[in-house]
Amino acid sequence: MVAEDTNDYAALFDGIKAIVFDLDGTLYQYKTDIRHYYDSTAGQTITDFGATKTQAEGTALARQSYDETGSSMIIPAAIVGKPVEELLYAFNRNLLPEHTVEISRRAAQERHLLEALQARTKLAILSHSTEEVIHRTLAYIAMDDIFHPVIGIDNVGFSMKNHEKTPFLHVLEQLDLAPHEVLFVEDSPENCFHPKELGMRTALIKYGLYDKEEHRTIGYNRYIDGRFENLFHFLHRADKHIHTADKTPHPAATARPPHL
Repeated sequence: MVAEDTNDYAALFDGIKAIVFDLDGTLYQYKTDIRHYYDSTAGQTITDFGATKTQAEGTALARQSYDETGSSMIIPAAIVGKPVEELLYAFNRNLLPEHTVEISRRAAQERHLLEALQARTKLAILSHSTEEVIHRTLAYIAMDDIFHPVIGIDNVGFSMKNHEKTPFLHVLEQLDLAPHEVLFVEDSPENCFHPKELGMRTALIKYGLYDKEEHRTIGYNRYIDGRFENLFHFLHRADKHIHTADKTPHPAATARPPHL
């Protein structure tokens, strides 16, 4: 694996007291037809608000808005004279995890590793989804009792993680930790910019919406401290390198999965 050859695990994990995870594409892999589902759900949401007459027209407008503004709801919100947050929250509520989430074949192992890490470090969520949708998704993947705090777009009022520092400052305040004590885990390289600028460490899980090769060339290399093939790969390494106060590795770190 590329990550095995290039990651400096000591620099990435030493002194870490909290791991903040993105949700979508990070704690789970998307279903293969996710783009179609997102497009159709966005189109129906836009149509429900009266910006277009049909779902197909709504989908086209969502794509136009995303291409021009970085958000599928900014142009539709302007058309109907509503706050963009109102459309975004409605879109989020319309997304159902059974249509977005690919359950990992290593789900039980991933939960075991998360529980092991939970005993040694704080685990939190920072997501563009609303808190309601985050909890609904976490319940679907049997992780709803693992993360505290859970921070969604409606808790902080931010628009995009790659546009502003506000959500990262908020999560640092909630955790009561210095930036260098926190590791932020994402599947989108551009969302690593602000946490890195604030002094947090960053890790990229590469099985999200983006092609893996795109992660090598997208231009955000200096904002990414570690790259991992999937959630299990990250959790296995975190469990091995994040120790208890007496620096004793957790027993889960002693068993090396065969694929690593």
